[in-house]
Amino acid sequence: MGAFMAVDPATGKAFAEIPRTAPEQARAMIDDARRALAAEAEWRDGEARVRVLRDVARALAADADALAELETRDTGIPLRHARRAVAAAVRHFERVAAPLGEARPGAWALPHPWGVCALLLPAEPPLERTARFLAAALAAGNAALVRPDDALAITPLRLAQLADEAGVPRGLVQVATGGTEALLAGADHLTLSAPTPATVPFVLEPAGPPTAIVFADAGADFPLPAPWHARILVERTAYDALRARLDTARAALTVGPGVEDPDVAPPTVDLDAAVTLAPFDHEPEAIAQAAGAVSVWTRDLARAHRVAAALSADRVALNGDPAATPDPALYTRRKRVTLSTPTGR
Repeated sequence: MGAFMAVDPATGKAFAEIPRTAPEQARAMIDDARRALAAEAEWRDGEARVRVLRDVARALAADADALAELETRDTGIPLRHARRAVAAAVRHFERVAAPLGEARPGAWALPHPWGVCALLLPAEPPLERTARFLAAALAAGNAALVRPDDALAITPLRLAQLADEAGVPRGLVQVATGGTEALLAGADHLTLSAPTPATVPFVLEPAGPPTAIVFADAGADFPLPAPWHARILVERTAYDALRARLDTARAALTVGPGVEDPDVAPPTVDLDAAVTLAPFDHEPEAIAQAAGAVSVWTRDLARAHRVAAALSADRVALNGDPAATPDPALYTRRKRVTLSTPTGR
């Protein structure tokens, strides 16, 4: 299948060659991951996994400058945002949980990893997302096949290399790059090779940009979101003030290649189209318009909890960032065990 080139979007110049994964290679990757899971008895011990994944976090932190530059050159995002992505990746591996279990009188749940998880990344800067889902899948005892977007594979490949060097058993993290053929072959292999083909469990990333709901009592210190991926619903009485802040922030933005660490890197879309600022009058109106990952900004905690409970959103944050590490429990299946009292004596 050959190879393809990683191109810096700021300069249009290729800076790395990436191997293209053929369908048969994707199937082989899944088989290798299954064999690695079967052979690594220590990986089935939750405490051992946690120790290794903390070592991955330390490896990411030690490689932070190089990783940030790779993310910037591959995606075009400003260097400061690439550094934040590295810091977020470190936090995801630090936060992964210890062994999972739900105890209750007379019964408990035994978590079992699914086996090989396919992590399909969107066409967006990949480092933070790769780390977010990979950390949870590995913490639950799984292996992972990571499939980044065709043009955004550099940092997922480097992350897999760092995980290997930090002690994740060889073969548990596989990266399939380039083209949809490998993706389809891998998905077919994961589904049809199961003993009884059935609906495959999956976890969905919310589509579209994050949404902020800003109430007037949030105050003038409400932090403006990144200007290239935001949707802001603001209470009408605070609309004009926030509109003025946003216009002032836009006028001060610098534009240039990502490695020069500007505010915005080409070929960034028009900021007026990228940021939508819409007024609302009542809570139900804002709740009806919000979707995906939502942040709610208010000093009224009763309102914050009321709105959060009413939202049909994937993730909700109160006065903060809605991005979070997935619960490793999402990457396990559970068997209920009931304990009965022995009788006859």
